[in-house]
Amino acid sequence: MPHRISRRQFFRMVTAGSISGASGYALLIEPSELTVENVKINANLPTGLRIGAISDFHLADHISQQRVEAAARQMQRLSPDVILLLGDYSTAIHTETVIHRNVERALEILGKLDAPFGVYAILGNHDISRGLDDIATIIHRHGPVPLIDTGVVLSTRGERFAIVGLADALQMKPDPLGALGIVPKGVPYLGLVHEPDAASKLLPQASLVLSGHSHGGQVRLPGIGALVLPELGKRLPWGLRRDGNTLVYTSRGVGMVPPRIRINCRPELTLITIVNSGGRAPMAPLA
Repeated sequence: MPHRISRRQFFRMVTAGSISGASGYALLIEPSELTVENVKINANLPTGLRIGAISDFHLADHISQQRVEAAARQMQRLSPDVILLLGDYSTAIHTETVIHRNVERALEILGKLDAPFGVYAILGNHDISRGLDDIATIIHRHGPVPLIDTGVVLSTRGERFAIVGLADALQMKPDPLGALGIVPKGVPYLGLVHEPDAASKLLPQASLVLSGHSHGGQVRLPGIGALVLPELGKRLPWGLRRDGNTLVYTSRGVGMVPPRIRINCRPELTLITIVNSGGRAPMAPLA
């Protein structure tokens, strides 16, 4: 079982001159230690619904492609009722041509995913280019249904619920009112918003919102926390939190952005089970 390093162990590695060893751990070992977060959440959605979520793939090279492949295989083995892809299939530091090529490669892998209620996808801030529709077209061509300011109404055991996905909050202008137009009155909905800090403002009535974007900070030092967090990912950077009246779960994601290291912040697949009592207690937003 993967172990967490303590604050003392981390600084001991550095002060003992083991910088190369620490670098190897952060570059190669921890980024490959994919963790399945099994989370029970008490939310107004059908009890027993199993939701698989994967975020922030950032496919860029052969190693990152292998990690996306491993994440897809593991998610399929979990057999959730529905699978949700939360954006950032490539990284925006590349040219538009490279971004599109990386999105193609990522969706060739993710397009093989299958779930009883379907596979749905939103865009992240790294997926935006002058050819916005091209990214959505790539997603759709490989099988997942892109939800960009729209949604879908589903039913399980006679109980209806909706999934609503919004356009990226940093690079686009989300239209929550337009997206919610598909939700019948009284039907609860699950929201998909790439940036977690925007979730409660955009979809305050959602039963639960799933986000990514922050990568959990990638580097979290014991006793200090995340060293760097992105815009709209500073208050709800990981895990289940309650922001006002809105429950938001933020995944640490699968991939990385430069510097491509992880310390005390393993990549994550999320399997959420909806319960009608108990469940994980939400944390408060960070100050």
